[in-house]
Amino acid sequence: MTKPFRRWAAWLSIVFGAGLPADLVQAQEIVVADGRWLAAIGNVGAELGPAPRVRQQDVFGGGRYGVLGIAPTSQALIGDRRTGAIVPVNGAVIAVDQARPRVFVRRAGGVHWVDVSTGTEGRVWQGDGSRVQQCAFATSVDVLYCGVRRDDALSDVVRIDVATATASTLTAVQLPSESGTAVWLATSDGRRLFFGVPNAGPFTPALLAVLNTVTGVATLTTVPAEQGSIGPGAVLDELNRRVFAFQLFGGAQVTVLNYDLAPLAVAPVYSCTNVVVSPNTGRLYLGRWTDYLGAGGWFYFQALDSVTYASLTPRVTVGGSKDNNCAFLAVLTAPGAPQDLTATAAGSTVSLSWTNVGGASSFVLDVGFAPGRTDLSVSLGPDARATFSNVPPGTYYLRMRGANESGPGNGSAETTLVVR
Repeated sequence: MTKPFRRWAAWLSIVFGAGLPADLVQAQEIVVADGRWLAAIGNVGAELGPAPRVRQQDVFGGGRYGVLGIAPTSQALIGDRRTGAIVPVNGAVIAVDQARPRVFVRRAGGVHWVDVSTGTEGRVWQGDGSRVQQCAFATSVDVLYCGVRRDDALSDVVRIDVATATASTLTAVQLPSESGTAVWLATSDGRRLFFGVPNAGPFTPALLAVLNTVTGVATLTTVPAEQGSIGPGAVLDELNRRVFAFQLFGGAQVTVLNYDLAPLAVAPVYSCTNVVVSPNTGRLYLGRWTDYLGAGGWFYFQALDSVTYASLTPRVTVGGSKDNNCAFLAVLTAPGAPQDLTATAAGSTVSLSWTNVGGASSFVLDVGFAPGRTDLSVSLGPDARATFSNVPPGTYYLRMRGANESGPGNGSAETTLVVR
């Protein structure tokens, strides 16, 4: 390890802290913004100490880990929220696993996964790593989607099954250059992939597109989705199945769309604005920065209702630093209620699947012999599927609930299963 890397790692250790303050450990929901922990429930906006500069899309492993930056040695730096440790990972991080302590990195020999808790790793795609542009991971189905640059100004959208390390090409699309503005997001169930496509000119923002991975149909909207140093480009709300797309220049605004990119609402914003969504409470947390190009400014923080967008709290002025970056905003909270719980029986073998909402790192299956009752609880890991053998005949009422580093989440809707 080089001396510059040691110095940077030491500095990040101080910023990340040796574990969380006691009041943060007890908090059910907190926001990380402008280099500090902020209370999100109760005394909203109260500063709770220094924090890392981390983006929502870089939080993984049930909220325990976060990608903090790239070291001078081209190693990614991973922060451990529980211990305050800094873990270096070789390669460029191109996606994270919300549920597991795992990142996906691009190297010369392809794409690899790395378990940051054990240091183990494996290759999931063999090819020219320099051609891999951006990737997004669908947590519930264990599938990685990547854009791979071709020689004809197009890119292949490649579907990689992480468990089997097998890949297939879905379609060819036009993507911005690797250094250009782009958005790359996948829903947890893997059914939709959102990405940016080039606009008319080299200095115009990317437009938002969605690929339905089931039907293979790609849809383009004219809504700009600009991703850069001052904003996120687009944000997924998996609890309510919506997309927030940001236009940051030329009349800054945020457009709310459904998963098929039909617009639901439009609102003006500052040119430096970000939104994160709590999968647990459904709250929207709005962060705005003023004077981002000047010598100073203020960070405004506010909680909004996710249905009406009405303010739930007064606007809180948190403070300022001249190098604030609006992309660095995250909410740390318990997972949302699992969605799409499905149970099937083949003889005495029962198979379950569901959608992990908000990065649950473990699940509990509650089983009742009558509606709303719990007669048995089964602890499960981070996988959003399970199989049980030799299940006795009967009628069962099933509910699933998840948990992560911030605590237990809400339970799913109940589903009925008959085993004959």
